[in-house]
Amino acid sequence: MRVGAIEHAGKRYRLHLHLIGANSPEKETLRRFRDALRADPALRDAYQAKKRAILISGLSEPKDYTHAKGEFIDSVIGRH
Repeated sequence: MRVGAIEHAGKRYRLHLHLIGANSPEKETLRRFRDALRADPALRDAYQAKKRAILISGLSEPKDYTHAKGEFIDSVIGRH
């Protein structure tokens, strides 16, 4: 996981990236998750709500935040 920021048009945008090897089996799993979110607006809204709830709970460290999202992500991947 990489954390950083970029500036564009005078505004700073925080980044939170997960780098995965091109030949990693995880690549296809995460693509399925991405595709499920793209195909289902209600699922996408639920994921956004989950992430907001995590932040509201006070978790702000990237590693903790990522771990807290894991159960939701795993449940979606298990269905698709």
